Amino acid sequence: VVLIAILGWLALRLFVLNRLQFMVRAGDRLAQGDMTSRVAGGWENPGRDEMALAINHFNEMAGSIQSLTAALELLGVTDGLTGVHNRRFFDETLTIEINRSRRSGIPVALMMLDIDHFKRYNDRFGHQAGDEALRRVAQALSREVRSVDFVARYGGEEFAVIMPGSDAPVAAAVAERVRHAVESRRIPSPGRHARRQVLSASD
Repeated sequence: VVLIAILGWLALRLFVLNRLQFMVRAGDRLAQGDMTSRVAGGWENPGRDEMALAINHFNEMAGSIQSLTAALELLGVTDGLTGVHNRRFFDETLTIEINRSRRSGIPVALMMLDIDHFKRYNDRFGHQAGDEALRRVAQALSREVRSVDFVARYGGEEFAVIMPGSDAPVAAAVAERVRHAVESRRIPSPGRHARRQVLSASD
């Protein structure tokens, strides 16, 4: 009887208590902000093991929380209209890159762009046409800069690009390439009978 009791206690500890402790620890890490926290092990096919099923559900829930958190973080730094970064992201990133440049001595360039005649365009053809124009300018801008650069909508029809590791000549060359890309898109005015109007960007 004693031997059976000992074996039963060991089985309980192995299959329930230890697993429960693993879950509690993973939950604590998750609550502290570690979105990658999971109960280690192969719990994808728990079968009829109810404790393994609970761990599998916990890991799936943790994965959903991680995905939702990432989506919310992305929304927090993304401009809803154009899909590029927003002003908040720009302000935070610019401070980080300037401090990094001061420490390392590696240059950082800042490009500011303003769409010519945008207010006139917006007043004449409406906000929907203006919004579409902003989206197309943002797309052209994102394609022309480097993958390490940060594109942001600064406000209204203004955009900004933070360019780590770039000096003035490099930034000027990229700015000219961006200006040409926006101009070459020849964003038209809406309406078949409306006079064609082309937007361009100045830097």
